[in-house]
Amino acid sequence: MLLIGPLRAGEIEDLRLGDRAFLRNDYPQALHFYRQALSDNPQSQTALFSLGVTYTRLGRYPQARDAFIKVLAQDPNSAPACNNLGWVYLALGRTDLALQWLTQALSLQPDYPMASNNLGIAYLRNRNPWMASQVYLSLQAKDPANPVYLNNLGIACFLLGDYASAERWFTSGLATSPRPENYLNLALLYARNLYPGKAQAMLNQGLKRYPQSRALQGFQAQLDYNSGAGQKAYREWMTILSRDPANPWALSGMAAFYLRKGDVASALPYVKTLSRVDSANYRLQEVLGWMYYFTGKITPAVQQWRMVNRQYPASPLSNYGLGLTSLAKDPKAAFMNLFQALEIYPNWVDARYQLARCYAKLGNKPQALRELDKIKTVNPAYWSKLKKSQEVKSWSK
Repeated sequence: MLLIGPLRAGEIEDLRLGDRAFLRNDYPQALHFYRQALSDNPQSQTALFSLGVTYTRLGRYPQARDAFIKVLAQDPNSAPACNNLGWVYLALGRTDLALQWLTQALSLQPDYPMASNNLGIAYLRNRNPWMASQVYLSLQAKDPANPVYLNNLGIACFLLGDYASAERWFTSGLATSPRPENYLNLALLYARNLYPGKAQAMLNQGLKRYPQSRALQGFQAQLDYNSGAGQKAYREWMTILSRDPANPWALSGMAAFYLRKGDVASALPYVKTLSRVDSANYRLQEVLGWMYYFTGKITPAVQQWRMVNRQYPASPLSNYGLGLTSLAKDPKAAFMNLFQALEIYPNWVDARYQLARCYAKLGNKPQALRELDKIKTVNPAYWSKLKKSQEVKSWSK
């Protein structure tokens, strides 16, 4: 672990024992010794930093965040603490704060490959593949054979629509380090470009080398499903889940299988499990809220959206859901939620209509009609339909 500042005798021994436990992946024991070191010296930056790293390994991200914030309160110029805090915010789904802290880490220590790689991932999560590609081009120039940089550069190019470059980088990564994700990314690329034969050939190579890879097995089922072999895909996903109940490919496949049938209730358990597996994916958490809503489970839907809003206040789908469900009883609260949703998507006609209804319920019918007229330029047919409704007609009286 990183050593920061002066250390005391008892603290040194506890840190040594904590590090030994950490290196053998005994994270609960490591936590015990790092906490003991902190009790020996409550100001120990080393103990705080080590606690943060261990909490991160355990997936206890709020505690990790708090530990790194305490380190930075003592030493604002700690690039490792900035980097780790940025990574924790990534895990919490706060890409805005992740970008802030990772950029800060690199301003303090420009030659910091780990922070640069994390920054690239943050740009990918933030849907900014061009910036991610610039980060990885810089990293790859310094370390040409690094399979992580090659793979992530391929992902950035894929998201930019530059499929030829994506194929080149994925292929380079595969040649450097033939890992399951390299086979998977190339298979995804070929499938995306409507080359099912090449996708299947790449998948076959991957499964021959890694026959137990749940990700490759899951995508094989997806290819089968896309080719019309729905029942075969169903059996493959169920087989995977019997061995690995948290497999994200199989969970998402089963959810899609039922959703395409219009059976939201049967898809719901798979999405619930997937939301626990990928708890930092706030968009998935939003979707779970809507699945509760469409199956008549309003209270769990509201609880889900509120949970998302605590982590990501600008979430448009959660704000819309909260506005929609609170409109009848609390139009003022609904107004705030719908207004926030429209700040992100100003042309969202359903949200605009619900905001107009808020104004009407709050007694401002002229503003309700003005909000309704904003829909006309976006969707004239929808606007015309709304104008004929009895509710909207009553606003003109």
